[in-house]
Amino acid sequence: MLSRLLRTFFRRAKAPAPADTVLDSARVRLAAGDAPGALHAIDEALRAYPQSVDVWNGAGIILLQMRERAGAGRCFERILELAPGHGEARTNLAIVLLEQGNRTEGVRRLREAILHAPHLLSARQNLAVRLTRELSAEAVQAWDDLLELAPDHAQAHVG
Repeated sequence: MLSRLLRTFFRRAKAPAPADTVLDSARVRLAAGDAPGALHAIDEALRAYPQSVDVWNGAGIILLQMRERAGAGRCFERILELAPGHGEARTNLAIVLLEQGNRTEGVRRLREAILHAPHLLSARQNLAVRLTRELSAEAVQAWDDLLELAPDHAQAHVG
């Protein structure tokens, strides 16, 4: 009797959709102009996988594409709570801060990302771009560092 009840329960219990599927749904909805649907899909993914760094990162990137900077920032901060050494989340949080006009904190976060993940090219590239806008000697050094680590990196040759 108990085994039949358990089988019935497990047949009825719906497993959450795979995280990639839910995030893909959010991306498709966003591309189709359905921002509320994309937000719903993101919420569904975060509820189903609250400890997944990949889901939080995917959600943050989608929110950043939607110009939902505050929500994106919260996603990247959550990743850093779950995985403090996550360089991509540090870089993405820095981009959010820079887009919000917080240059000092954004640049500090980019430098922090480089310290935690010295070979993370996106952090170096974003730092070089931001500092180049100020035409500083530090910008030249950042571009040189990027070229040294990735001599074939196209953006490094533009800077």
